[in-house]
Amino acid sequence: MKEGGTMRPIIAIRPTVRNAHPYRFQGTFHETPRIGYRYALHLFMEGKGAMSVDNQWYQLEKGSLIFVPPGIPHSFVNDDTAPLFSYNVYFNLWNKLAADEKHFSYGSEPFEQQLMTEIALCPELEALPTYTKLQLYPRLLEDLIHVVRLNESLPVYKNEIVNALLYGWLLQWQQLTQAKYRESDFRIRKLIEKAAGSEFIPDYEEWLTASGLQKSQFHSVFKQTTGLSPQQYIVKLKMRKAKVMLLESNRTITEVAEELGFDSIHYFSRQFTAMFGIPPSLYRKRMNSSDL
Repeated sequence: MKEGGTMRPIIAIRPTVRNAHPYRFQGTFHETPRIGYRYALHLFMEGKGAMSVDNQWYQLEKGSLIFVPPGIPHSFVNDDTAPLFSYNVYFNLWNKLAADEKHFSYGSEPFEQQLMTEIALCPELEALPTYTKLQLYPRLLEDLIHVVRLNESLPVYKNEIVNALLYGWLLQWQQLTQAKYRESDFRIRKLIEKAAGSEFIPDYEEWLTASGLQKSQFHSVFKQTTGLSPQQYIVKLKMRKAKVMLLESNRTITEVAEELGFDSIHYFSRQFTAMFGIPPSLYRKRMNSSDL
């Protein structure tokens, strides 16, 4: 799918925004599967749902950013009781521009290769994650929404302004999301990125097997990448899921602890309190009595 054999640095990109708009998912459970002819960013700010990109599912929450290169199959699942709302940006990055008249190939429609934008050989671009928790980068989140709003409101010089802003935004995103991975092992990065977009929490042995590393090496490179041991990171994932379960289900705290694999409710409570500064029972009581 890559055109041309010359490797290019990410600073050589020349973004051209073809469409940028807010979108609220309405009235459908399944959004039709499609393949895009250009690059796309989807920033989800409301609702519940999931998105599949190249057969990998990602659970969506406020601040979830999904990056979809051209030619990659993807689809959406929307919860009609809490519809998704997103800011979407569709753009080209290189010299050959995708045709304006058609954004996607839907369902069983034939894929029209001649409509495809250029895909250059750019390792830095290819290393960008499919899923990013953009809420961790508030300024980036605000700036991407700003690009969408300007694209809809600017009366003059719209193309010049939004293209320049997206160029700067993409370089910042690449720097921020990749900085902590530069010296890390790519096998650990894949494990972390997959876990970030999944509702299922892996166990240590699954990660060890998937990494293909020896146990001591796995522990070493994992800690180098994340600052935590694999076991500590898995506990962190479990605590985040515990918060959701405490708010969105009627399970008792004991049931939540057991479902997350804790043999002792006291150990579960200590871990929860250590991470969030409040016991799980008090957390549930405060959240249920709040106006949030």
